[in-house]
Amino acid sequence: MRTILVASLLATTALLNAQTSPHGQVANQVASSSAPAAIASDIPTSSPARRVTSGVTAPQLISQRPIKVATYEFPSEDLATQNVVVHFTLDAYGVPQNVKLVKSVSPAIDARVIAAVSGFRYKPAQLDSWNVPSEMNLVVNFTK
Repeated sequence: MRTILVASLLATTALLNAQTSPHGQVANQVASSSAPAAIASDIPTSSPARRVTSGVTAPQLISQRPIKVATYEFPSEDLATQNVVVHFTLDAYGVPQNVKLVKSVSPAIDARVIAAVSGFRYKPAQLDSWNVPSEMNLVVNFTK
């Protein structure tokens, strides 16, 4: 059965070649291609600029609320190590949404930071001149 199948496949290719050459003569076929002048002139001579990055511009802070915390409210005296990290989604209008704590200092300070960050306003991230939502992490450092 396999030999019949192989023989029929070989015979098919031989018959196809025989059909292209009339009466057993060898036919020389040359493939050529030429583009019409109108199409060739439509192609720009310089290649368009390619993006190296995603093309998204970073959001910019427009307004912020001050965060006032007394020194005695911190768990330790060293303010350099006392920072709060928050994560939020900045919507297409520049308003923080879903503000969540990543690193906490104390419940009282954390509540003030979340309230203040929720009131921040940004110029939103943009892609091709369109406002787009973006994810942000914000580190709030305290100084005396």
